[in-house]
Amino acid sequence: MKLDKHKVFENIGFQGTKAHKHQPEECAHCGSEYVKGIEVIGARNGVLYWECESCLEPFLRFSEKETKNYLANTLELHVKLEGLSTIWQTELPN
Repeated sequence: MKLDKHKVFENIGFQGTKAHKHQPEECAHCGSEYVKGIEVIGARNGVLYWECESCLEPFLRFSEKETKNYLANTLELHVKLEGLSTIWQTELPN
């Protein structure tokens, strides 16, 4: 099955359509104050969406359309995982 930006978006599991430009102070689903930014390699530089550390509920940072367009950047991306866990020992972060 070939993935497209719509399928990748669905797989993340966004429930709502409200975009939160800034990091939410608490999770609208469970009330936890532990919400973090999630970066997706190749999608964009910086946080693509927010996620509650307690219940793992994802929240949009951008509109659905804009998020899907960012995710489209990752469809042809191939990441070689070999050595990735120790890359910090030999290379400086970008």
